[in-house]
Amino acid sequence: MDGGHDSYQNDKILCEGRFTRYVVACMRNCPNRQHCREFWAFFEERGITPVEYSNRNGIGESVMKRIVFDCDRCGKKDIGEPLSAYHTAGEAEGQPLQAADFAALAGRYGPLHCSEQFLGGVLHLLKDELAWEHYCEPCFRKVVAGAGTIVGRTAKATPATVSAQTPLAQALAARRAPQIPILRIEEDDPEPAEKPSPRGRPARRG
Repeated sequence: MDGGHDSYQNDKILCEGRFTRYVVACMRNCPNRQHCREFWAFFEERGITPVEYSNRNGIGESVMKRIVFDCDRCGKKDIGEPLSAYHTAGEAEGQPLQAADFAALAGRYGPLHCSEQFLGGVLHLLKDELAWEHYCEPCFRKVVAGAGTIVGRTAKATPATVSAQTPLAQALAARRAPQIPILRIEEDDPEPAEKPSPRGRPARRG
């Protein structure tokens, strides 16, 4: 523990007996809510609590919190890896994704009926106005679809072709179809001949 602040970033443990990790990284990002036994052994050996350890640099209890994301739109808890137009971890956390990374993200949850720049602008506005930055999958899909609706390029359902219908569906479609009488016009139809006048019966002769 000697060395004050300098040792804080350099302390490591053998996580789960397999992986060498920085203690400060385990305190912040461990997926195990209770942390592994190697983690707790580190502090037991030194007679200090994790909070006391983190307070050496004035960071406090926030370092002990596992990174858990909730959906900013619907409020769903612990959604795992969130969908976002921003980096959610590392040194670039909170910074916008690169254009190629954002295009790949948007393409996975399309179809995209607006430009990527427009969708990015919508997401940036939602963050600025409503502090919406992290989304669960259903909410992210709704934002993508909504951006397309704004510019009037919503997805259109493709009508089923007759060949793709079952015989029963074809029969029902035929019954529902309006019956339009067809008027046939004969061209160059000659005028009908005059009907012969009726002949009277000859009178009987007595």
